[in-house]
Amino acid sequence: MKAIAAVFFLLASTGIHAQSLWKESRVGMTVQDVQSAFPEAHAPADPQKLHDGSGERLELDGVDLVSQKFKALFYFRGEGLSQVTLKLQDEASAKAAELVYDRVSVALRSKYGAEVEHSEKHGMMEMRAATWMSGPTNISVLYNAIGNSDPLLNINYQVRISSDARNL
Repeated sequence: MKAIAAVFFLLASTGIHAQSLWKESRVGMTVQDVQSAFPEAHAPADPQKLHDGSGERLELDGVDLVSQKFKALFYFRGEGLSQVTLKLQDEASAKAAELVYDRVSVALRSKYGAEVEHSEKHGMMEMRAATWMSGPTNISVLYNAIGNSDPLLNINYQVRISSDARNL
């Protein structure tokens, strides 16, 4: 009986670590685990840090999505994978990047249904964002363009469970 209880406790306590992010990546994977799943992944030349302290430790070039090339960025908090970002790899005008945003949004709707959140801002700064949920995984697409600067188009896969949702 103690063995069954121990196995149940272990599974319950590590449930979030098995949460799928993007493709074969899962929350909590080590760098070595991610490299096994994505053999072409390599260390970034200029690793980035996120506001939560997660650091980019691997990247994968040439991810095909909606007839465009993206770069997958793997962020780790401590030793465990915490987020995967797909970043538009090729340079694009603001209008071209916005059209890719539209195509990505259609693809995400066909896979996950209607977005749970959507926002747009227009003017000097153009911003569009949408979020889908798959279990506790948030899938967000963000388009941002300011004036003539290079646009930003990212798709983020992360586990963010709000405190309200955890209490339901």
